[in-house]
Amino acid sequence: GVRHNPDTTTPAGFKQSIEVAAAAGGGLYPCGTAGPALIRLAWDDFTTGPSTSPIQVRAAYVLLSVPGQSQLALHRVVCAGSASVVSDTVLAHDVVSASVGCPSTTATCGQSGAALPLTVSLTLTIHDSNSGSAVNYVVVLTGQRRQT
Repeated sequence: GVRHNPDTTTPAGFKQSIEVAAAAGGGLYPCGTAGPALIRLAWDDFTTGPSTSPIQVRAAYVLLSVPGQSQLALHRVVCAGSASVVSDTVLAHDVVSASVGCPSTTATCGQSGAALPLTVSLTLTIHDSNSGSAVNYVVVLTGQRRQT
């Protein structure tokens, strides 16, 4: 997550680091120009060592239309140190719809401090138009927060 500097150890030292339905150029952690983001995650990257300032990394999960198709593609857009895109990866094709949830009894996605969500879920409804079936597939991707 994103931390209040210089506090790097206590749970209260964490800022809100999840945004849902955020505009590409808006919100707390803008990233790229495509959007809005289904969900955007931000964290401090201390890869250069504990005594240096961290680089803030942002990952936006965005549904974008595919030319000539009715379904959408799920992209993971990553920015590091600014809102400029450093990578854009297609994670899923044939997406019909998607929703985000933070299934925790004490937190919503937009909490900070000790009330951070423990898990985040992205539910995708996918339809294979080549299958000849009207059946959609539902896939739930769940991430668990690592706070150390």
